[in-house]
Amino acid sequence: MKTFLGLVLVSVLLRTGASLQCETCIGINKSCNGPQTTCEGGLDACATITSEVTIRGVTGFSVVKSCYAKSHCSSPPPSVDLSEGTTNTKIECTSGAAPPMASILPLAFSGLLLMKLLL
Repeated sequence: MKTFLGLVLVSVLLRTGASLQCETCIGINKSCNGPQTTCEGGLDACATITSEVTIRGVTGFSVVKSCYAKSHCSSPPPSVDLSEGTTNTKIECTSGAAPPMASILPLAFSGLLLMKLLL
């Protein structure tokens, strides 16, 4: 029983340290760069949303990178009705970056130590 409890605690501690991280930024060009941000619960993908807007022959671009719900990745992007222009939006989703191993090791060590104490 103690072994089972120890394994459960180790897995919970490891899961806590394995949060999804995504680059977050907003740009008025075709790309942007920003910091890696840990995603909140329910946001299980990283998205890059690019938009091209043309009004009266003038074209502008924007990009947003952030945490996103994977369930929305396959949905068509929202459309915007511009009376004198067009808009084209594309959403690309990825699984994001793995957290650095240095952030997981202390949790794994703590879990193993706790398991050893319980045995």
